[in-house]
Amino acid sequence: MSTKTATIPFNEEEQRLLDVYMEFQTQPLSILLEEALLEDIPDFLDNVDSEKALEFNRQNSRRYTTQKSIEELYLNQD
Repeated sequence: MSTKTATIPFNEEEQRLLDVYMEFQTQPLSILLEEALLEDIPDFLDNVDSEKALEFNRQNSRRYTTQKSIEELYLNQD
């Protein structure tokens, strides 16, 4: 597997913020940024899925009660 390197430009204010943050960290900035980005991706994908589900529910508004679901699925063994 090949790796890629990215260069991220920071303005002075961002650099000062990162400098202060890095005083309290034990890992290099590159590792912290990589971990933060890779942790954010699943959250982003969950959000995309949630938006799709909400849109589906807006377009398909049929709702069932628990009792109606049981009856529809023939699970009611009375």
